[in-house]
Amino acid sequence: MVTGRSPGGGVPDTSAGGETENRGLTSWVKQKMNGEVPTATRIEEIVDHSIEGGYDVKKVEVLVAVALHCVADDKDDRPTMSQVVEMLHRCTNEAEI
Repeated sequence: MVTGRSPGGGVPDTSAGGETENRGLTSWVKQKMNGEVPTATRIEEIVDHSIEGGYDVKKVEVLVAVALHCVADDKDDRPTMSQVVEMLHRCTNEAEI
């Protein structure tokens, strides 16, 4: 939902020596989040472009981190829904301080 892309559609990746190959959405987002570019740039690349900057970068960074946690390869590493709610609630409370 954050990216505006279909999870099954694949994402064009040109990092492989100029050749374009499709990668899964999750691995593409993980690669972007682990990149060396500034956080705001990473988030801008990930977020659906139709939003046009109408978001708080820090909140979206937390949202993406939580989403990636939810799609961990090992099901035992994934949070429960109550843990997800707590993580998001904590982010909201910190923003209000």
